Amino acid sequence: MRGSVTPPIKAVRKSGLCMTGIYPGIAATIAAQPKVQERGQEKPVNNSAQQGIHEKNDIQSNTSPFAASQQPDGVRAYIYRAMGAELSHFQSFKDRKTGYRNLDAITSLYPGLYVIGAISSLGKTTFVHQLGDQLAATGDHVLYFSLEQSRLEMVTKGMSRITAQRSFSDGFETAVSAIDIRRGTVTEAVKEAAREYGEKAITESIIECGFDTTIDSIVGYVNSYMEANKDIKPVVIVDYLQIIRPADPRQTAKDAVDAHVRALKMLQRNNDLVVLVICSLNRQNYLTPVDFESFKESGGIEYTADVVWGLQLARMRSAPRG
Repeated sequence: MRGSVTPPIKAVRKSGLCMTGIYPGIAATIAAQPKVQERGQEKPVNNSAQQGIHEKNDIQSNTSPFAASQQPDGVRAYIYRAMGAELSHFQSFKDRKTGYRNLDAITSLYPGLYVIGAISSLGKTTFVHQLGDQLAATGDHVLYFSLEQSRLEMVTKGMSRITAQRSFSDGFETAVSAIDIRRGTVTEAVKEAAREYGEKAITESIIECGFDTTIDSIVGYVNSYMEANKDIKPVVIVDYLQIIRPADPRQTAKDAVDAHVRALKMLQRNNDLVVLVICSLNRQNYLTPVDFESFKESGGIEYTADVVWGLQLARMRSAPRG
């Protein structure tokens, strides 16, 4: 995996038990007690950290997890079997950055469900689209589900951004807007931007959706992509949440959004992905600082999302409420 860093792991052997994958500090603490007690009987602990990752039990499975163990989800067994490997896996993402220097200074892009909210026309799509482009430029596979704008609009935005970045020093003399590119303004700067964008976006896909797109079609596309591209964990971007068509027309807007957030979280968790979702804000929060109550038609975001980002004008930070 790109940018992976494996922390130091050592094996401690005591009383016949090899604790592979346990961090030195953790190993030193528990090495003196090498066996798990289950109802008065001592049972050796499996010494495979990797195997423990695949031993998580599904409470919805038809097979009873107690068939193989009297304590299938025990904490101590988890510490011996899987914790070291899972810690190493999680920390392997610490070098994955968004490409925005101010954001990267405070965090990395770990697997999780990220929800990005802002008022209308503030730049949600522009911000997330550039983030996707920057991730693709470093080698990540990116699936951008655009439910509102066409692929042509999105690609010309990317090209326009490059013309602006290249002409910053000359006062944007050679910068060309996205709408002018679509109208037929093809300068040398635009041609160079097209070549650069094509090279940087080799692993990026923009899926042009419509207003009849369902959450099942998004999840199905992601799963099919991973099946066709083995060992690839794409960054998934959904633009945007409120446009996804409800599976059941009898659902209220809130129920539909809550269901879609849960489905995206399941997709993220089951596949260890980064999933970014754009969300609109309530109109009553347009003039107040962004908080959890700002996110439109969904209390589920507060409970389901791993990270919530709010975009707002800088002056809103000190704006009085009420």
